[in-house]
Amino acid sequence: MDALMRRKQRNGTMTPDDWKRWRVAKGLPETSEWLGDNRINIDGDLYTWNGNLSTYGQGKDYANVGMDDGTEWTLCLDEEVAQRITTQYYLDMAEHNPEEIKCFVGTEALVAWGLGQWHHEVKSLKEWCENNEPVYHLAGVDHTERTVNRIGRLVDELGFTPTVAYQCN
Repeated sequence: MDALMRRKQRNGTMTPDDWKRWRVAKGLPETSEWLGDNRINIDGDLYTWNGNLSTYGQGKDYANVGMDDGTEWTLCLDEEVAQRITTQYYLDMAEHNPEEIKCFVGTEALVAWGLGQWHHEVKSLKEWCENNEPVYHLAGVDHTERTVNRIGRLVDELGFTPTVAYQCN
């Protein structure tokens, strides 16, 4: 059921009954007064959305949001989306800013990969990009992936229900 719900979330076909089943499956109440406000619970800490929002991705599956306390967060539909964002970031860097990617991976690695050799258990730049942990790119503060426990009306603005969050500042 989880894969079906995730697919419905991504393509925007979740019905109210689907949302209710999803909430119950996640251990959340079917409905709640709490859901009508601007609050979001991330790993047990309560934040209030300040209205700043930028959504991205195919079918709006991740967003950067601001909170009243001044923190900014990247909210993702799931870990797969976070990995896709990270991989694409490093691939874009390699294509558009080779000097910067060289600082990340080192000249020795680039030469080894160019010769078709293994370097640090990786055989190519693409593989290195795909193996990079999202927390090092998305969570600039403490390199920690957090769980979104509850979300208020921000879910309507996002167009998806995030399950993971990364603090940017």
